[in-house]
Amino acid sequence: MGCFLGYWLWDSLLRYPGLLVNEVAAASHLNIATVDFRVPEVRAVFEDAVYRGPFADPKRPQWWRGMLDDIVSREGHNTGLELVRKEVRDTINPCQCSVDPSKPAGYYCIISENPVSLENSKGGLSWFPRGADLTRVSNLIFAEYGPWLSG
Repeated sequence: MGCFLGYWLWDSLLRYPGLLVNEVAAASHLNIATVDFRVPEVRAVFEDAVYRGPFADPKRPQWWRGMLDDIVSREGHNTGLELVRKEVRDTINPCQCSVDPSKPAGYYCIISENPVSLENSKGGLSWFPRGADLTRVSNLIFAEYGPWLSG
């Protein structure tokens, strides 16, 4: 039963950004360029939000999304970008949409594993688990693979 529950948790919740977020999804959600989110001083700001549970992988860390939001709001900021520009340095870049760099990202394309904007992606697909509201598919990929992705 424990093994079954573990696979269910991984396949239905932990793989899709929502409750937990991977590096790219965290950076996108916080509006911090992925390359800047990898800077140790930036990561240190969000250290308390790192997931340390039984599925934790030091090579592919994940963060509790709610705790990321709490850290940002506790410090009186609207975005993670504002916070790290104040705490680390003001040259930290915002996270841009991989489809249209003129737009801020905010979401994560589950297929390309890149940041995407709301306008340039599709969410709410039937195979996304409930709560995976940061998980989307870029419009370009959806146009190409849509018949196989819908359902």
